[in-house]
Amino acid sequence: MINIGASNDVDAVLGWAALALATLDALVGDMTRAAELLDLAEQHGVQSAIAYKATLSSDPTVRAAAVQKLGESPNDPDALNFLGIVSHRAGEPAQALQYWLRSAELGDALAPLLLYTVRNPTLPGRP
Repeated sequence: MINIGASNDVDAVLGWAALALATLDALVGDMTRAAELLDLAEQHGVQSAIAYKATLSSDPTVRAAAVQKLGESPNDPDALNFLGIVSHRAGEPAQALQYWLRSAELGDALAPLLLYTVRNPTLPGRP
C-alpha cells in the first residue's frame, strides 16, 4: 500500500512513487515502462515489485503463477491493484472492480483512480 506516512527515508519514497507510476502505466498498457518502474521500485526497497512485474509478463505461465501468488494476499492493496490490472487487461471489468473495491476498502490511494477507469470504459488502456 502506498502509505509512507512521516517517513524521511528517500529510498522508500522513491520506491513507492515508482510503484504508483508503474501501476498507472500497466493500467494504460505501457508494460515496458511499467516493468522499468517496477525494477526501480525493487531497487528502492519494494520487495514485492518482482511479483507485480511477473503479472505483466507476456508468458502466460509466468503471469498465471504471479496471479496465483498475489491471490494469496487478499489484504495487500498493491497485490489487489495488480490483480485488477490483469483482469482489466483480460477484458474482465467486473473482476477488476472487485479487486479495486477491496483495495479501496483497505485505504489504497490509487484504488479510486483504478475504479474510475473500470467505470469509464472508453479511457485508454481498455482492451
